[in-house]
Amino acid sequence: MRGRTQRGAALVIALLMLVLMTIVGVSVMSTTNLQQRMSANLYDSNIAFQAAENQLREAERQLLTAANPNGLVDEPETNIGDFIAAEEWGRDEASGDRGSADFVIGPPRVRTLSAALGSEQESLCFFPVAAWGRGGTDEAVAVIREWIHVGDCNMAGE
Repeated sequence: MRGRTQRGAALVIALLMLVLMTIVGVSVMSTTNLQQRMSANLYDSNIAFQAAENQLREAERQLLTAANPNGLVDEPETNIGDFIAAEEWGRDEASGDRGSADFVIGPPRVRTLSAALGSEQESLCFFPVAAWGRGGTDEAVAVIREWIHVGDCNMAGE
């Protein structure tokens, strides 16, 4: 007559264990989903940065190899800071390709250096360059700004 003294505690314990395992499983899936989104965002940001860096190097190459770097200036009357502040970088392009990028070269700035012991002065030209790159999404945009030295002002065509 053992069957009459049992109360069904095994069923209750099994159901509690099942609920506990379900909660742990949902928690693990949620954490995995969050980590996957974080990884995808990092990947998109990295693509955007690499595209911007590539465009910056291309602008540098063009400035250093051009006979007249002043001819490469995009819009002399516009402050390059306006380009950096713009949120529409690349939005006018029809293609939303990964890694799409471009650069802007601003008007040169002249810096004059005086020799310490002599009266010789050297004028150096620096061109501001802003480069942008877009990652896999429109939110993943990197903007890099750099001053590129091209030599003296006479070499730069001024």
